[in-house]
Amino acid sequence: MAGAEEMNKYRSPLVSRYASKEMSYNFSDKKKFTTWRKLWIFLAKAEKVLSSLLRFYLTCLTYDPFGERAYLVTGQTYSRKVDVDCLSTLASLGASMHKICTDIRLLANLKEIEEPFEKEQIGSSAMPYKRNPMRAERCCSLARHLIALMADPLQTASVQWLERTLDDSANRSANTDTYTAVNLGSSWWMCLGDFGVDHKTLCDVLQCAEDDVCCQEGLGQGDPPAQEQGREERKETIKAAAVVKQEGGDHDLLARIQRDPYFAPILGQLDALLDPKTFTGRAPMHRL
Repeated sequence: MAGAEEMNKYRSPLVSRYASKEMSYNFSDKKKFTTWRKLWIFLAKAEKVLSSLLRFYLTCLTYDPFGERAYLVTGQTYSRKVDVDCLSTLASLGASMHKICTDIRLLANLKEIEEPFEKEQIGSSAMPYKRNPMRAERCCSLARHLIALMADPLQTASVQWLERTLDDSANRSANTDTYTAVNLGSSWWMCLGDFGVDHKTLCDVLQCAEDDVCCQEGLGQGDPPAQEQGREERKETIKAAAVVKQEGGDHDLLARIQRDPYFAPILGQLDALLDPKTFTGRAPMHRL
């Protein structure tokens, strides 16, 4: 019966689809009210120790116990610009999350990286051969929602009138969505260590090294060296591309260069020229 009642109530998709049991509880009414009760008890104990509001007031003036959390000038409430500052930081985090996950999705499309695939996971559109980076896709979706929520506190802060009106209360109660979206999006990082990297694809760096190969001394005797070397490598590149595109074969540009007498003078340098570390810059020092 209780389950039937739940079916008649609206539940945020952030809770029903994405949040764990623990995260749902963390933002529940029970958690909120029990936390308030603890705060009331702490306040009562503090008032008992202080014995009077006057003593409490004098203590505040003397010791400034609130530090940077106290506001010199307020109306009935703290300035709603505080909400703008807090949520703008989260929206900025959302932009970073979206950028990172978009890069992951692009690399997955190029088959250079792959998300862990669950045992019972089904590909997009139930196609057995598809392995979407669904965690990165979900993170991008939630990040866009997170960025869009930034408009709420800006609008609320802009219409506070002389002090404030009660029209900000219902709006601000929805701010929890922002923190929930951050938690759900950031949980994607827990599986980061399980990513697979296609070393075969990453090590296919010959195209990146074409300029280095063409500029080696000792190649060619005719036209200006760079033009002649570029022309010779271009011929082999076109042939190798035709093997891949028209015949469905493997990319064999390296083998073609090794067989071509024109490139014989630099064969001993190819391993050094094609070392993947040459093209990664400072990436190894910047990795997570």
